[in-house]
Parts: sequence; C-alpha cells; structure tokens
Amino acid sequence: MPLRVSVDDKNLSDAMETALVEGLQQKYIVFSGEQVSQKAHEIFMRESRNLAHKECDETRCMQNIAEAFQAELIATSNVTKQDGGYFLALSIQNIFDNQVEYSRSIACAKCTSFQLVDKLKELSGSIINGASDAESDELQKEADRKAIADQLKKEQLAFEEKLRNSDAAERKQLLEAKAAEDKRLSELKAAADVRRKDSEAQPTSFPSLVQAHAELAMLDEKIAVIETGYAKELASTIKQVKELYSGKLDALDKERRDEFESNDEFKAKQEKKRNDLISQRDAELSRMNASTVAEIETAPLKARIKALTEHGYLIGSDGIQAELGLYDADDHQFPVKLRSKNSPLQLKINGSIPLLGEEAITFKQQWQAGLVRPQAIAKFNGELVDVSLINDADNSVLNSYSGRFMTEIIAKAGVMIPIPGKNYELGKYDVTQAQWKLVMDSNPSYFENCGGSCPVESISWNDVQQFLQKLNAMTGRQYRLPNEEEWEYACYGGSITDYCGGNDIDGVAWYKNNSKSWAWSFMRSIATTHPVGKKQANGYGLYDMSGNVWQWMENKLDSKHNSRMLRGGSWVDDADNMRAALREYGSPNYRGRGSGFRLARTLP
Repeated sequence: MPLRVSVDDKNLSDAMETALVEGLQQKYIVFSGEQVSQKAHEIFMRESRNLAHKECDETRCMQNIAEAFQAELIATSNVTKQDGGYFLALSIQNIFDNQVEYSRSIACAKCTSFQLVDKLKELSGSIINGASDAESDELQKEADRKAIADQLKKEQLAFEEKLRNSDAAERKQLLEAKAAEDKRLSELKAAADVRRKDSEAQPTSFPSLVQAHAELAMLDEKIAVIETGYAKELASTIKQVKELYSGKLDALDKERRDEFESNDEFKAKQEKKRNDLISQRDAELSRMNASTVAEIETAPLKARIKALTEHGYLIGSDGIQAELGLYDADDHQFPVKLRSKNSPLQLKINGSIPLLGEEAITFKQQWQAGLVRPQAIAKFNGELVDVSLINDADNSVLNSYSGRFMTEIIAKAGVMIPIPGKNYELGKYDVTQAQWKLVMDSNPSYFENCGGSCPVESISWNDVQQFLQKLNAMTGRQYRLPNEEEWEYACYGGSITDYCGGNDIDGVAWYKNNSKSWAWSFMRSIATTHPVGKKQANGYGLYDMSGNVWQWMENKLDSKHNSRMLRGGSWVDDADNMRAALREYGSPNYRGRGSGFRLARTLP
C-alpha cells in the first residue's frame, strides 16, 4: 500500500498508514507494514537484476508483490501539503487489468497532525458507503473506455492505410514507433481516467467575484501542471519522431536526378515528397501535443473557467456604497451616488431618482430605515452589466437608465402628473428618445444626436398608436394620447397665459428664436430640439407644453376629416405658433421633424 507524503511529514508516515489500514479493513483484507515493505524490496531488487541492472517496471513489480500475498488490488495514497493545509487522495486499482475500483480526494484546510490522521481514516473508511456511486462510476468509466477504444480503432485504421502506402523498408520502423506511442498514450489516458473524478468535482455553484478570481488562478495552475506532466511524458516520443523525419528529409536531399528527368520535373517531384514528409511529421506531432492528449482531464477544468468568466456576479451592499442626497423639489428627484468598495468591480455613478410628492417622502423614510439597498451584476473582469436599487419595503426595483433610477414603468412611460380636479394624468415631459427606444427598440428621430433625454420626433400619429399598443402590453396599464380639451386645460396650469406656463416665451419654450445650438458636424449653429425639462414648468409641473415639439392629440379635426390635431408648437416655429390656444392638424401618416407626443392616462 504505497503512501506518498511530503518530506516535512515523514515522521507521521506510520500513523497515516495505520489510519488508512483501519479504514480499509472495514471492507478488505489489508497487507501492510514491515513485512510488505521487506517483500517489496526483495522483489524490486530481484527484478532489477533480471533486467540487467535497470529499475523494475512499477506495474510488473506491483503485480509480483500482489502475487506474493495472493492479492489483486493495490491502494495508493497521496498526502500533499499546500498553503497550510493538505490534499488527501486515495485510489484502489486492480493491478492485473489496471481498472480503478475506487478513487476519491478531499481537502483538509488548516489541519493539525491529529486532524490529518482522522481525515485519512475518514477517507479510507468511506469506501464501504460508496457502493452505489462506484457502480455508477464504473458505468461511466466503461463508456469512457469504449470511447477511447473507438478513437484508437479509428486511428489504427488510418495508420494501416498509411502502412499500405509506405515502403516495405519503413514498415517495421513505423510499427515500432506506433506501438510505443500507443502504449504511452494508453497509459496517459488511463491515468487521466483515475484523476477525472477530481476534475469533475468542481462546484456547480458560483462563488463571489473576488473568490472567482482566486479559483480561476487555481484552475489555470492545475491545467498547467497537468499539461506540463504530459509534455514531459511525451518528450522522448516527440524527439524520436523528429529524428525519424529529419533523417528522411536528409535522405531526400541526397537523392539525384534521373537522367531521363528534366530539372523542373525533378524539383517538382522532390518538392512534393518534401511537403508530404513535413505534413506526415506535423500530423504525428499534432497527435502528441500535450494539450490535446490532456484534453480529457483538462476539459472539465476549462469548462469551469468558461463558466466563471461568462457568469454575471451578483454584488450587494457589502460591495457597493450608496449615498442619497437632498431632494430637489424643483426637478422632483433625489441625487444618488454609487461607488464600488473594492476591485475588481468598476462602479462610479452620479445618478438621480425621480419621485413625486408623497412618494419622495416615503422613499426617504425607507432609505433612512435601511430598506433600500444597491445591487449590481458584473462580469468576471469587473465590467458592469446591470445596477439597481432594491426596495425591500415594497419589493420594488429601481433600475438604472443612464444613471436615472426608475421602475420599468417610469422608464418607459415617464413620470405622470395628476391634473388637479380632473380624473386623468399627463406626462411630466414629452416622450423622449430613450423611452421610445426602450419600447420600440428603435429611434426614428432626425435629431438623434441630441440624445436620449431629447423628445422623440419624426413620428406620425399612426406610429404613436403602435408605441401605445406595445407600452400597454409591457406595463399592464392603459396609456393614450390626450384629447385637445384635456391638453388645453393642463396647458394653462391653473391660470390664463399666452403660452403654457407664462407670458415669457423664452422662459417656457424652445422655438425658432432660441433653439439654435452649435453642431460640430455642420461647423455652425443650427436649430434643433433640446433635452426636455430645461425650461420653466407650468403651474401643474408640466414641462415643454409650448415649444420643442408639436404634440399629437387623440381627436380628429372634425367628423368630416381624418386629420389629427397637433398642439404646442415646435423648435422651428415662430412665437405665434407657441400660443396656448393655437390649433394645428396633420395627416395621421405625417412624420415631421417637429412632431412628437405626450402620454395621458385616465386615473382608476
């Protein structure tokens, strides 16, 4: 029963072996101790003399030792010390057919010597409880062996075809090289099968982002160790193949042209032979590539690495610092700052939370009570995928839309303002390009470069109907366009003025005289739309009711015409068209650069 331990733990060898024997004796008759060691030494020396002073082959020696004790199984154990802990492995193998009957490994972090011995006893004693797993493992190993056998059979058929096409003088040499290579590959694959279970035992759950980085480093190191081991095993065979083909290429260079061949014919023939030899050599070497041979063993490790790097890691308040600022009653929003507490998460957001009246007061109370917490999903490299604020008080989620933390409904429909004394509400702003894109997954706006906070335009009345249909399906609410009566009442905001919100047109509206902005693409100032909410609101808290973009109405011009009404004026119009009382109309299919809309909803 070979036991391999580190130099530092040699003094514990006897105690370790005794612990293993105690566990194994629950199921097997165990031969160990001084008697076995002496017999092994005798057989080893005898076989080495028979082999002309070469060391005894380990498999042959083990078979002779097993025969001496009338045994057929050998238990091999490894105790590896690393980072203040131990990795313990036990394998039981039939020495005559090389089939592994049992294999298991466990970790013992920060173990004392006493704990180490107990763990070894636990490791060997668990065999008696693993019968059903062993049967399942045996079926899996049988399937793996069949797959390997099928692959070897295919390779053998390809090799035999190659033999039929090769010269008779080379056949013996190729057979010997193939036999040696097959033996080596068979031994390597058998060893990989023994260690496969350890590789497949990687956890299926995901650790934290920081722990994932540590696990990835460990997996990379393990793959490197496995592939390096195979590379060392294959080195001599690779050297032989290179020497074989080097000799063939040298011999080819020494060939002389036949007197009946032209120089061009001879060069073409030699070049073809050389290319064929190089291709054969490269194919042979490719089959002996350490990464390829180790693939059975490293595939589960590489699959784990792929899963770790592609997974989205959830990061909570333990990794994110959130700070809520003072409420801005004019803009109806809280400022909020989010920062990552440690790497590799890359998070730095200066955002806002749009909320109205009582909602804002309640939210502030919930925040101060610790009921609102930040949450992010990040990739392995720290790249941010999603960030949100979770309100445990009502289980709501405020997602980040370009730094504005909102529920999905607010993000798509916007903030709605109830109109005093009425049973409906209107959008605080015109529908923006960002809202349109969230719902329709497109942006038809001519002034797309203005940005997501600018009103969507270049849309027809019919386009708006498609938007409303999708929005209502997404939110479960019934949004619509306002009719002229609703719009005009809300426009005045409780007082009669020339424009929606006041008599100072420059204070409340973007129009022809003030809508120019510098455009680098034109290298001059041009008239354009502007971000919503930058002018003065009216008495009900509604912005841009005059100017920026015309707003489609639900109602028609009259019963005789299909044209739909437009109100409010736009960036390209003069002051007269901004007047609160002005009416305009257009075809339902008309898509003007100044036509947009505002949402309405009947209150339940």
